[in-house]
Amino acid sequence: MAFVSRLVGIIVVLARLGTGLAFAVLIAAVLIQVVGRTVGRSPVWSEELTRYALLYLVAFGAGLAFRSGDLVNADVISE
Repeated sequence: MAFVSRLVGIIVVLARLGTGLAFAVLIAAVLIQVVGRTVGRSPVWSEELTRYALLYLVAFGAGLAFRSGDLVNADVISE
């Protein structure tokens, strides 16, 4: 059982690092895109990098939020 809890702890740390890295890449890519559009020559790859960084950010963040119970609950049917 100690092995499983240690493995889960390692996976959580990796997911936190992935979330932080994806967020940093997202901020940098958007900044490059905004500056490039202001100057008049925006790199083509900045939009794709932004899209993929956002996808990875949501994937890692949703897993962490699910683990901690921080996901949003919505009642579809109420009395």
